[in-house]
Amino acid sequence: MQGGSGQYLTSVLAYWLWPNIYVFVFASLGILMGLTNAIPMSFNDGKNLLLLSKSELNRLVFFLMLEDNYWANRGKSYDEKYRYLRRVTINETNFLTDATIFYDLEQLVDQGQFEEVYILAKKIYHEREDMVTPYRQEILRLLLFAASLQHPEDPLITTLLEDPLLVAMLKAKRPENSSAQAAYHWRVKGDVATALEHLAQAKKRLPRAHNLRAQEQEARIIDYWKRKIQAEQANSNKNSGIGTKPSPEFFYLRLIISGVLKPDVSIQLMLFVRKSFTLSRIIAIFRVNNLKGVTV
Repeated sequence: MQGGSGQYLTSVLAYWLWPNIYVFVFASLGILMGLTNAIPMSFNDGKNLLLLSKSELNRLVFFLMLEDNYWANRGKSYDEKYRYLRRVTINETNFLTDATIFYDLEQLVDQGQFEEVYILAKKIYHEREDMVTPYRQEILRLLLFAASLQHPEDPLITTLLEDPLLVAMLKAKRPENSSAQAAYHWRVKGDVATALEHLAQAKKRLPRAHNLRAQEQEARIIDYWKRKIQAEQANSNKNSGIGTKPSPEFFYLRLIISGVLKPDVSIQLMLFVRKSFTLSRIIAIFRVNNLKGVTV
């Protein structure tokens, strides 16, 4: 309720200091917004106060959220929350207790357990359509990320990308959104170049992460997947022969087959290679001698 009371105080103080019609209009709007915020609706201070007055569980979770946010803004983990939560049974469903789901998902992501992220996010996706919009969007994003990495053939990915909530979320210029799109383009579309572009974009957007801890976690994810994609790309190029130079022997064989060189001349030239002549030097010798042969 601090937001609502702050709006009342600011509005009254502003009109007291500058009593004119313009300030009166803005002060009235501030008071109206404060009153609206006090009415329990969806995801506001009034709803918070109502939930906190209902049960000890809600008060415990709210306390853990405040403590966790404090440490997250300093880039630290608050693992004590798991010790507290193990002592209680989450038997209520509201946006306070729903926050505990994201504690589990955050831990799984940080440990690189993306299959477990996929399983849990998919379960919540199907069972909790009533989640408040910000939570629902985060579940959609995490599910897109994990499904792309672990199950790129899953038809659910297409459904996710058609969901208006996810479409709207991915438009936000946040690092985690770019990382999810990178996973999709890499594993589902097979477009390595676009995936790397999204990872580069994610790195530029790191300052926009929710807090310092999220920023550091996202930076680790970006670096890890960038190295993995580049290693996979290099291995693919190596196996397909891309970027490898043909041997001098291969070059000579092509000249013999095309009739440019006679076999006996080619043998003499290969002897030069054994004496550390480079391919470029052999080609220069061809030009000087008009491809008529060279004596050792």
